Amino acid sequence: YNFAHDLKLPGSGGAAVPFLMYPQGENAAGRLDSLDPPTFVYKLSSKELTA
Repeated sequence: YNFAHDLKLPGSGGAAVPFLMYPQGENAAGRLDSLDPPTFVYKLSSKELTA
């Protein structure tokens, strides 16, 4: 398993996170609450890359 404690996120102006369990989001006003679904929305997408 991967693990980290008190992880400083690259490019983040916020404090280190104690652990990564949920996605982390940040804007100019600061870190977003990833446990507040109405205000924290994200989308994952993927596609196959061929050589």
